[in-house]
Amino acid sequence: MKRIVFEITRTSLRALAVEGPLAHPRVKQIVVESHSGQPSPETLRRLLARVQARRSGVMNAFPRDQAITRLLKFPSSRLEELTQMVQLSGKAQLPYPPEQAVVDFQVLDQVGGTSMVHLVACQRDQLEQHVALLRQAGLEPQLMTPNSWGVLAWYQRLGRSPDVREPVMVINVDSDHTDLVLIRQGQLVFSRSLSQGVREWQAGSDAEGPLAQELERSLSSLRNEWPGVDAQSFILTGLGPLEPWKEFFGQRLGKPVVIKQVAGSLQIPESVMRQTEAGPHASLVVVLGLALAEHLALVNLLPPETRQAQRQRRRMQQLVLTGSLLLSTLLVGAGLLSAHVNRQVLINELAVKTMNTLEAMTAETEAQERDIQVINRLLGLRRRLATMLAELFRVTAGQVILENLVFEGERHEFVVRGSASSTRDVLEYLRRLKDTGQWERVELRYSARRSTAAGARTDFEVVFHTQAHDGTASRLSP
Repeated sequence: MKRIVFEITRTSLRALAVEGPLAHPRVKQIVVESHSGQPSPETLRRLLARVQARRSGVMNAFPRDQAITRLLKFPSSRLEELTQMVQLSGKAQLPYPPEQAVVDFQVLDQVGGTSMVHLVACQRDQLEQHVALLRQAGLEPQLMTPNSWGVLAWYQRLGRSPDVREPVMVINVDSDHTDLVLIRQGQLVFSRSLSQGVREWQAGSDAEGPLAQELERSLSSLRNEWPGVDAQSFILTGLGPLEPWKEFFGQRLGKPVVIKQVAGSLQIPESVMRQTEAGPHASLVVVLGLALAEHLALVNLLPPETRQAQRQRRRMQQLVLTGSLLLSTLLVGAGLLSAHVNRQVLINELAVKTMNTLEAMTAETEAQERDIQVINRLLGLRRRLATMLAELFRVTAGQVILENLVFEGERHEFVVRGSASSTRDVLEYLRRLKDTGQWERVELRYSARRSTAAGARTDFEVVFHTQAHDGTASRLSP
């Protein structure tokens, strides 16, 4: 299966195609093309043709400086509660309206019921511009993430080694920017994107001094946000004269500095590398990292409605595939049993039968799910029902005769019909029922006197509205 990754930077567009399983990937194409400002759909289509990819889902990395990150503490360790807190409290700390924020997060640490969360957010308008651009080129984004998470993915697959101590600061020097990414226990804790690239750092004899200052400033900012967390080593990768910088940073920062080649242990054929020679010089750290990454370990800033639409399309594709397989099986069996039957007529009949079978299977599955839900709810409330019925029979005096008991599930109420010796007995029975406190309310729907062979009696109908443990109306049926 081919995996396609696009990275958009301020001055270039990179595309990379990988085939094979993640454990043994094969890089098939690498394309780099320059642009000024926002790349056009034509540029994307041209790159799509060069990487020989069919028009399908891709992974996309956008500039880190378009995203906002926060380290936040929340008083919970449950994922569903953290999700709600991020949506409410986390969005409130962003510089744009909550409805304009698309957020994702990862849990960095949990101690004593408190979670340290790395919140990543981007403005919806910017993300929708990226999505629209990809769709105009015939592409459907499956993952959209800041390029710093591509650096994290690169480190997890190609940058780790015994001589690297975490927390580690990865310095990815690119053609038009520099990524600073701090990684602790395999998780991204801090990231920055500097607007200076390899040319700026090579502009003078002491150009590496400003880069060292930015590193020190970044580490100081991190220590303010998360006291006790600091870099124990540094990785230099990407473009530039890395060997001279290694010695300078080691002396300046007083920590081990390790140089890592972008491809690491991954073998990229020379024929593939030559494809980039016509384009601008570029670091392939981000696109390589995303192409080799497990996506569940990365933040995904696709708008929620886009993710929902993709899930629905995947379900439809699975249903179509299942139907196609079933249809194929039926066609083969029918051909063996009835070779003399008109082929086209048989195909049409089998298609109709297949669709009916699928509809019946779907309806049966839905009915079973509904039955299971009903049974679970009823079993879960069996004690409550037993208590209410026991209390009903307890307060029913000898002069009151119960003739019928009905539970109205949709309205969550019991309907009791019976008779008593007199209207006063009915009213007294109604008062005792209200005094038990077992029901939300008790209503006398009607009462009427009638003559019987044993004498006059008062017929009545009483409605009990059920009540849950917390005093709210309880759903005792579907």
